Amino acid sequence: EEDIEKTYRIIRGELDKYSAELSKKQEVIILTKTDTVNTEELKKKEKIASKFCNKILTATILDDLSIKRLSEDLIKIFEGKIS
Repeated sequence: EEDIEKTYRIIRGELDKYSAELSKKQEVIILTKTDTVNTEELKKKEKIASKFCNKILTATILDDLSIKRLSEDLIKIFEGKIS
C-alpha cells in the first residue's frame, strides 16, 4: 500500500529543491487507479491527501466518465473557476 503522506513529502521536497517559484504554485493531488480500491478505502486516501492540499481529484483509466470529469475539473482549475 502506498504511503500518501510520505509520497507527498518526497515530491514537495523535490519541487522545493528544483525551484522555489515552482513550489509556490497552486497544487492539485490526483489519486489514480481508483478502480483498485473500494469506496471506503478511497475516502480514507482522500482524507489523508486533504491534509496537504484542498484540491483532490480522482480518476481511473477504466472509466471514461472518470477521465472526462478529471479533464473538466482540471480545466476549471486552470481557468480559475475552482480555487
